[in-house]
Amino acid sequence: MRDFLAATRERVVVFDGGMGATLEQFDLSLEDDYKLPGRCHEALVLNRPDVIEGVHTSMLDAGAQVLETDTFQASRLKLSEWGLEDHTLEINQRAAEIARKAAGEARFVAGSIGPTGFLPASDDPSLGQIRFRELVEVFREQATGLVKGGVDLIIIETAQDILEVKAAIFGTREAFKELDRSVPIQTSVSLLPQGGKMLLGTDISSVLTTLDALGADVIGLNCSTGPEDMRDAIRFLGETCSVPVHCIPNAGIPHQGPNGETIFPEQPEPMADALGEFVERYGIGIVGGCCGTTPDHIKALAERTVVAEDQVNGGAHVLDVCVALTERQDEDEQMRQVVKRISLTQPAPIQVDSTEPDVIETALEQIPGRAIVNSINLEAGRDKLDRVVPVAKAHGAALIALTIDEQGMAKTAERKVEVARRITQLCCEEHGLDPEVLIFDCLTFTLTTGDDEWKPSAIETIEGIRRVKAEIPGVKTSLGVSNVSFGVGLPARSVLNSVFLHHCVEAGLDLAMVNPNHITPYPEIPENERELADDLVFNRRDDALERFIAHFEAKGPEEASDQEDPTEGMEPEEALHFHILRRKKEGVEDWIDRSVEKIGAGQDRGLHKRNGRPGDRFWRRPRHRKVARQHDPHQQRLQRRRPRQAGPDLHDPRRCRRARRHRDRA
Repeated sequence: MRDFLAATRERVVVFDGGMGATLEQFDLSLEDDYKLPGRCHEALVLNRPDVIEGVHTSMLDAGAQVLETDTFQASRLKLSEWGLEDHTLEINQRAAEIARKAAGEARFVAGSIGPTGFLPASDDPSLGQIRFRELVEVFREQATGLVKGGVDLIIIETAQDILEVKAAIFGTREAFKELDRSVPIQTSVSLLPQGGKMLLGTDISSVLTTLDALGADVIGLNCSTGPEDMRDAIRFLGETCSVPVHCIPNAGIPHQGPNGETIFPEQPEPMADALGEFVERYGIGIVGGCCGTTPDHIKALAERTVVAEDQVNGGAHVLDVCVALTERQDEDEQMRQVVKRISLTQPAPIQVDSTEPDVIETALEQIPGRAIVNSINLEAGRDKLDRVVPVAKAHGAALIALTIDEQGMAKTAERKVEVARRITQLCCEEHGLDPEVLIFDCLTFTLTTGDDEWKPSAIETIEGIRRVKAEIPGVKTSLGVSNVSFGVGLPARSVLNSVFLHHCVEAGLDLAMVNPNHITPYPEIPENERELADDLVFNRRDDALERFIAHFEAKGPEEASDQEDPTEGMEPEEALHFHILRRKKEGVEDWIDRSVEKIGAGQDRGLHKRNGRPGDRFWRRPRHRKVARQHDPHQQRLQRRRPRQAGPDLHDPRRCRRARRHRDRA
């Protein structure tokens, strides 16, 4: 059973884009398709349902999770302008059925109810000449058709008069009562550019007060402007609204082109970035596109909103959260809002990425579990360190320290150790921080610039990690790996990042900041590409960078693999190892059962040879994940040493004894 409101609590929900802008891509005629003297898109529901279904399908293919019905102007009052008022119920029901067919059982359908063109709260001699009860009946009829057609929610949108919204809510609820079926009501107002008020002067705080009192299930903004002009209002809703908030803007403020055409200037990527920022900063749970937005806009938006989820599913142990922008002065509140939402929706622990003590403290007071603070350094002396360390210690947070002091970034291994020793003395000896939760970032510099200064930098970083681990007992090491490859294409970056990470782990690296989807285990990288990357990392050739870049330019874009299942053809134990190495939960229990069935309980071969002695009850399910991770030293190290959000102290002696007993048995 589909539950729209439950979905908004679990993830960011993406609506579709503008119907009109997408229909412009079809070659439709007034005579044959609309069968009207003008473009009434709702007429296509009756005359060209295949076209409407095609628009819906294009939005779903782009990543939309909610389809709006083609009924924005399908009230009796609007349809009467085209002589279609007698088809009101039919158009609304049929439009819902078309969208339902396209969406299937997995996606949602929102029944769209737009404004009637009247302004009942105004004293305009024509636009204001309609009574509240007349509007209630108009909206009751439209909602009846939509609910009969199978919508999952009603969206009352592009409202310019708050009294009309009230009438629409009343009418929708009368339809629910008659049909003995109710769905959530999403309400969406339109604000004027710059002024930030509705057409009749209602500001956003009054909108919220009114709609909240009317029991709207979702509240937000749509149409009117691009996302930037909605920022202040969206921020207000995100901070104060008690129900889910949506933002569904136009592709910018429209202007007239040289031939009289309407042009919407906002391109897909900038619009997606702005809405993605709204999600991260203000906790907005529903996004989409209105006028001028096409499947390209929705594709960019869908990709932008799944970054955090994608990294968790890809194997990220920790999510690094940074909200700092030089033009904003409210980093602390934005951080609080973002970590609150992440802590409710993502299982991975949170790493608070800020150098401002107030921001760090605000975030730690919001995060319910154990966190990591990223970061401190001595660039401006010890003042900030002296403020941050006690806060981190009080909240039980681990602490990342950059090897930077008043002289600047430590570039050599010797300097990295020197700075790390000084920070350890301040944090652990003066402030009493446990060395086990002090994590040193030995700094990654870019190898792909070609500058002679940075050619030996990877060697110095690797050696710095090795020496910090050897010379400062108990501390951990971390690294922002991807900076090593900045400026080259993704296939080249993925190989260089993976090779550099491998050598850093060999040197003792405990934590790596990477996108796990772009990391390949070292043995699985083609030998020639490993050699090219190793030449660059270890500065073995003067032309190492040129050869590395030339190889990937000649190779071209990566082709998708024809083999959809990478475990196809593997033995059960090999497939199980593949799943464990990549932290892929789906199907792992089946591979365990098949491995046990193949190997047998007491046979000294296969996985028992690698993981335990004959007769060990190794394959009891409560234990298999813990031991199996030992195949991969990198995964084992990360799992053992990463801070956890809840539960007993990581260094509880009882847990250490259990770990030793477990190790001895294995």
